[in-house]
Amino acid sequence: MAIGAVKIAAVRDFCVDALKSTDVQVSQTATPGSIADRTGLVAGPALRSTESLPNAQVSLPLQAKERAEKIGALLRSCTDRVDVVRSDPLFNKILYEHPALKEFLSSATSEQQYVFGLMIALDQGTTLFDGLESLPDPRGALDTLASTLLSFEEIYQPLGGVLGYHTTVINLMTQSESPRETGHQYLPPPYVDVRIPNQEQLEASYDGISQLSKMGIIFALGGAGDRLNLMDESTGEPLPVARLQFCGRSLLEGLMRDVEALEYWHYRAFSKHVTIPIAIMTSREKQNDYHIESMGRAAHWFGHPLDAIRRMVQPSVPVITTDGQWVVTKPLQLALKPGGHGMVWKLAKDSGSLEWLKKQGIDTAIVRQVHNPLAGLNQNLALLAGYGRSKKKDFGFLSSPSCPGLSEGMNVLDVHGEGAQVFGAISNVEYTQFDSLKTTHPQLFTTDSCPVNANILYVALRAIDESLARNPIPGMIVNTKTKIEVKQAGGAIKKVGAGRLESSMQNIADGLFSKMDPVKAARPEDLRTFLLLQDRSMMKSEIKSAYQPGVSPLATPPCGLYDWNKAMRTLFEMCKVTLPKEQTLSEFLKAGPSVLLTIHPAMGPFWDVIAQKISGGTFADGSEVELEIAELSSKELDVDGSFRLIADVATGTMKETEGRSFTDKAGRAKLDHLTVRNAGVKNRDTGSILHGTIDRKETCEIRLEGFSEVVAENVAIQGDFHLSVPDGKRAILTQGSEGRVVTTFEDITEPGWSYAIEWRRGFAPVLKLVQ
Repeated sequence: MAIGAVKIAAVRDFCVDALKSTDVQVSQTATPGSIADRTGLVAGPALRSTESLPNAQVSLPLQAKERAEKIGALLRSCTDRVDVVRSDPLFNKILYEHPALKEFLSSATSEQQYVFGLMIALDQGTTLFDGLESLPDPRGALDTLASTLLSFEEIYQPLGGVLGYHTTVINLMTQSESPRETGHQYLPPPYVDVRIPNQEQLEASYDGISQLSKMGIIFALGGAGDRLNLMDESTGEPLPVARLQFCGRSLLEGLMRDVEALEYWHYRAFSKHVTIPIAIMTSREKQNDYHIESMGRAAHWFGHPLDAIRRMVQPSVPVITTDGQWVVTKPLQLALKPGGHGMVWKLAKDSGSLEWLKKQGIDTAIVRQVHNPLAGLNQNLALLAGYGRSKKKDFGFLSSPSCPGLSEGMNVLDVHGEGAQVFGAISNVEYTQFDSLKTTHPQLFTTDSCPVNANILYVALRAIDESLARNPIPGMIVNTKTKIEVKQAGGAIKKVGAGRLESSMQNIADGLFSKMDPVKAARPEDLRTFLLLQDRSMMKSEIKSAYQPGVSPLATPPCGLYDWNKAMRTLFEMCKVTLPKEQTLSEFLKAGPSVLLTIHPAMGPFWDVIAQKISGGTFADGSEVELEIAELSSKELDVDGSFRLIADVATGTMKETEGRSFTDKAGRAKLDHLTVRNAGVKNRDTGSILHGTIDRKETCEIRLEGFSEVVAENVAIQGDFHLSVPDGKRAILTQGSEGRVVTTFEDITEPGWSYAIEWRRGFAPVLKLVQ
């Protein structure tokens, strides 16, 4: 592979655009240090009530920070933490105002007394317990709230529990600069350029597939996805990102199909069935976990064995305003949001998912997020896994040049140390850090600079424990861009910024540094971490916001469909298919795709393999070509209209709990000079394409049921045509008199043809049709 020094020709100075669209945003990424360092719990004078603080010239967040620091100082020197929080002057005041709370605390556990007393000492009692007496079951509500607070106490124990969470958020909100800058230098990272195929890529891709039995997958599916505004049309219920429809399938199904493609290619190449264990991080937000479980159950987990899937629920964390107040949605109910995908590592360990993977012989994993449907294209995942394994790396990024106008994180080389003791790791900087970094590290924002962080990651499981010991909650940030309405004393409504502590899963790499030469520039082979640079069009199109006319379409579902269609064009051009002129994004959004292309990923997933299954042909302007099949031999396919080839059994048979069993007795099609002419789709609007509700005037649809085949040679199909081939049958299409298509059925017990595959390390796969 060609090693890039630090140049990326397609990188643009998109950071200015991102900053212009950002409100108040403050961020931090954690560095190794003591709990006191991370939480700001430094020694200070004895705690006083808010009323007695010298606050004439002090802003509310600074008051909150000072108060939290003093509580921390007292707790570190005490023998009874309950006595500390009960001795706060606000404690008796709140109990006097809320007799139900006083009664509850009289019989509460010491843990319950502590968390309630702590919240009062942090000056949260007035808001938190407002409306307590109006509840039908005050004691039950108090018990639930105590359980919630105690869960935060446990989750954020590395930061100091509830107090550490509160202090960290306040500290990040009141910082004028990113603390990571102290003692750290950010440089453009060394990378391995995989945009042009070469020998080393072929070796890495082979290693990724041949060692598939040792690889797991982690899906981070817990994000809130608020900007997508997904709603159930019948109930008005908000829906999680995993339910977003893309080319007629949920994004979750798309992820699972990419897994199926990897497993099936291993089966075809090595005649062995491998099941990749999948750990899925969900969340409570928008009933995310419920929806993912129900989608999986209804679809029998898309052919994946039930015992090869494990869910772990991401914790939701409190939202805090820039005034230092915890947000309450209704009496005794905190506003909670997912705590960021950086929690995946601690959650994997604490939930037992990490051990579950290791017990199955898994030593590496690929990590993906749900909103990028392009990540699994071609050899991307196999190449990332194979490179990490063959080079014995601990962590890796599949990245690309950035795109102007998008708010995206960037990959950097994070260097720290002095003299001969210099250490470095390829890491991630979130776009919320750009305000301060643009001043201190302007070299990161030049045209020839840093790749974008694409959230497609490789990790060696052995490295997770080591990094967590240094950095249990990596990449901590607080983004206060969201404005919420807060009721003030007297009933007035005020809009204030609010955020919660989030963390970035990519920053687990911060704890995996390598000793570096203090003089020479770092090379990919010098680091435990690595970065592969891929074409953006081949691996990245994040879907994060709902499409609004007149607003930038970037990162919206229609833009994602455009990127998908563009990638499919590249694939079919590799197959030497003639296509209509490529559209610009604005042309695509206005008129829909000039040609609509979809395939089953198991036809590859390597595009070198697909290009041997499809050879030549022409797809006319306005055509639709859907190839929902894995075993295909197509030569000179000519389509003007709609052509749909669908195999109900594309890769194997499926049992409800045992998953899919790959087989050679799947649906097959052998097409040689097939011509399709019909009126095609009625319209090509992106909404109907995304939802899979395409209205067709006419179509040529061939459906293969079970183990069945279709053979068509020198046949022209005109107008509306529908053919279902029953299980155990081969349909042979021939041209009859007056242009009529004649269908003859034959019984089959074995495939009429198959591909013999020759594939060795360092070589591209070679397919040979055997009849």
